[in-house]
Amino acid sequence: MADSANIVELVLAKPLESLPYEEKLRIKQQGRSTPKIDLVQKIGKSNRSFQLSWYDKVSWLTGSAVKKKMYCWPCLLMKPSHGCVVWSKLGFEDLSNFDRAYKRHENSNEHVSAYLESVLFLELVNPGKFDDMRQAFPEEAFQSVLKSYGHHFDSGRLRSELQVLYSDQDLQSNRGKLCDYLVFLKDMELDSAMPQLYKLFSLVATIGATSAGVERSFSCLKRLKSYTRNTMGQGRLSSLALLAIERTLVKSLEKTPSWYDRVTEHFLEKERRAEFTYK
Repeated sequence: MADSANIVELVLAKPLESLPYEEKLRIKQQGRSTPKIDLVQKIGKSNRSFQLSWYDKVSWLTGSAVKKKMYCWPCLLMKPSHGCVVWSKLGFEDLSNFDRAYKRHENSNEHVSAYLESVLFLELVNPGKFDDMRQAFPEEAFQSVLKSYGHHFDSGRLRSELQVLYSDQDLQSNRGKLCDYLVFLKDMELDSAMPQLYKLFSLVATIGATSAGVERSFSCLKRLKSYTRNTMGQGRLSSLALLAIERTLVKSLEKTPSWYDRVTEHFLEKERRAEFTYK
């Protein structure tokens, strides 16, 4: 059994589909490895080295400390039949062209296809295709969710609950946004009667469709952590960021008469050098 240090070497040596189910499950649960790669190259008059921050910058990036190369995690697992050879097999190591190369790969058909294959199960909860799925069960999409998140589901019960969803017009009468289905299942107490279906809807609802929310958070961070607040601790920064991002909710809470008293009481409960309680 491979650990996080050599998970990439394992997948390179043996395609994911050839591994036992338990090993596939373990790799999926573990996720991409983010090792420090000892890679330094001379570019012009200066040296450029691999940066650990690139893992945060590129969500699909993984690497091998043994081979001293970088790879694309979705492409490495899905092994596209053509193209994408550098990021899925040979490994990338040209540091001078890293920024251009990863952006070009991110927009390539091979990378998009590999990513879409890993989230093909999104089709299972597409209301526009329920009629077609009632005629022919979407086996490929069903296997996709088991391949990626099978350890979270009871496959037999999930299949049965999906078939009920596709055939029951009363359940489909609430067609609309995904969040509407979740609210409907919760209000009708079907989340306990059909737990696997509710879990699937919840899973799909947590997958971000775009990076706009993340980018908005970073824009907010720039306003909060200014030059004069550079020594602010992580806890305070996270709390201020949450207040700034959820300012609409904070505005609504301000209309509650007891809200200020509760905030003040919570503030006074903390141990401080200064005395804020006066008699």
